[in-house]
Amino acid sequence: MSSKRNDGRPDEPFESLFDGVEPRPRPSEAARGQAFAAVAEEWEALQARRRSARRFAAVAATAAALAGVVGLVAVQQPASPGFKLELAQGHIRVDGKDHRASPEPVSVEVGEDLAIRALSPVRWAGASGTDVRIGTGTEFAWRAPGALTLDRGLVYVATDGRASFAVETSRGVVTDIGTRFLVVADDERLEVAVREGQVELATPAGIKRRTAPVAPGTAQVLVAEGGAVAQRAESAGHERWNWIHAAPKGYMSRNPVAMLREIARDLGRELRFEAGVEGALQAEELDGDFSSLAPWAALGQVVKVTATDWRDENGVITIVFDD
Repeated sequence: MSSKRNDGRPDEPFESLFDGVEPRPRPSEAARGQAFAAVAEEWEALQARRRSARRFAAVAATAAALAGVVGLVAVQQPASPGFKLELAQGHIRVDGKDHRASPEPVSVEVGEDLAIRALSPVRWAGASGTDVRIGTGTEFAWRAPGALTLDRGLVYVATDGRASFAVETSRGVVTDIGTRFLVVADDERLEVAVREGQVELATPAGIKRRTAPVAPGTAQVLVAEGGAVAQRAESAGHERWNWIHAAPKGYMSRNPVAMLREIARDLGRELRFEAGVEGALQAEELDGDFSSLAPWAALGQVVKVTATDWRDENGVITIVFDD
């Protein structure tokens, strides 16, 4: 069967295309050997480059992983012994050396290898705004600016959500969740009382317990003893908190209502106003120095200069007009 080309002329037979074509000469064995050797050399070079690239990638990945581990360790490890914290109030002994914050705060070298004993109620001022107070006779050590080890005694911490803080004891580690809490520990028993926010307690036995949310006027208490952890509620004005006012933070607000709210919060009490009192006080400005006053003293001074009075009943402070 014949066919036509695109120009209309008949196609020539297929075989005619090979007329006059001679077979390609077969290369000599020497040439074939050289060609195969060149191909093998290039193949080995390619594989070497690939192995080198894989080694480089592995090294880079390992270096990145190690850098991540180093970074993680740097973040998680506590500060080394020898860092400094500001002792705002009180008298302590650090490895036999006494330090007093009187009348001005002092910078004290502390660390996890430096045992500290509080010789009076003590307050530390953290750079993050954390308020840490230590009861008289308490034995402890600072592991980092946001963590301490409590051997025995009393610790109060108020972070107000600005920072995290941990208290490690033989009965477990207490970690705050934006809160105000108090820890009492000895060799046999651990108690954690929470006025605001929540804390989590993790015991050496693997028990983890988080406090229930705090209702107004109440505190949540965790008790770890004999391998068990129990929880209960109590009044936020319980006497267990009284010692913290021996190392008060003081008050800086110039507005009477704002200061009264701070005072009530520090005392673990609800604040109320007699009709018309809150509005009248909002228009006033306090004069005087409240920066070193404990809550009850500050309350007495505020009502004195604002011509008001107060009642403390059933965990509620009520501000009334002075008759």
